[in-house]
This record gives sequence, structure tokens and C-alpha cells, in this order.
Amino acid sequence: MGVLPFVQPERDALLLTSDGLHDYVPHHRIEEIIEQNAENPVPHLLKAGLDVGGVDNISCLYIRVRE
Repeated sequence: MGVLPFVQPERDALLLTSDGLHDYVPHHRIEEIIEQNAENPVPHLLKAGLDVGGVDNISCLYIRVRE
């Protein structure tokens, strides 16, 4: 277990993705999807990767920081 002192609860989140997403969907689009679907962006991120023709596997994990 570790501590990330720079993370602010209720404000920050962590997104881990495979290259199947970040190689095909531009970072600004990923940010837009997260902003528009802050509660659960994962299905929308997966769809965005598939919609642009991503042929690699698409994996993502989204963790919202809470106190």
C-alpha cells in the first residue's frame, strides 16, 4: 500500500489504458469523454477506441479518488 500525497480526493482520478486506446484515440478526446462521463467513462472510452477502428485489444481502468 502506498500514499500519493499529490492526489486530491473528489477531484483527481487515475486512468490506465492499453495502447489499443491511447494509440488510436487522441488525448484531447479521451479527456473530453472523461469530462462528459465522469461517473463511469470506461464504456465510452472503449466505444471511442472501437469507433476509430482500433484493431488492438482495448483495456482501461479508471479509478476515482475518494477520501
